[in-house]
Amino acid sequence: MIVHLCRNDWAEWRASSLFVHLKRIVDEWDPLGLLALGAPKDEYDCLSLYVTRLFAARPDVMSMVQQLEENIEEHFGIGPSVMNGERRELWRKKMVSFCERVLSDRMLFECLEQDLESLPELKQLSQSSMCSCCMCKGS
Repeated sequence: MIVHLCRNDWAEWRASSLFVHLKRIVDEWDPLGLLALGAPKDEYDCLSLYVTRLFAARPDVMSMVQQLEENIEEHFGIGPSVMNGERRELWRKKMVSFCERVLSDRMLFECLEQDLESLPELKQLSQSSMCSCCMCKGS
């Protein structure tokens, strides 16, 4: 399942404690080294929102890795398809490590459960690969 996130869903997910915690983890990870180079603090917000929505769909590690790689490549223009063998292997190891970290973090699951209780609109969003916007199609 590929998760699609449109701007109409951003407000709901940004209000979640899950997003706040995942944003911190994504920013620490800094997958492309952009924050280390002085990029704005919101550089990875789109990625953090994507990871939040993806996490709520409860993928397995390799499914999350594949979807995250596709999203990063589509959004930032860099990913495994443009890397040589050695660089691609290192990228994949870091991606797997990140996804394992996220999917094994019990606090994130607790945040998700709390958010689903306190923000009912997230329940519908977390159960669908489609965005809430009638003009967008989930991919």
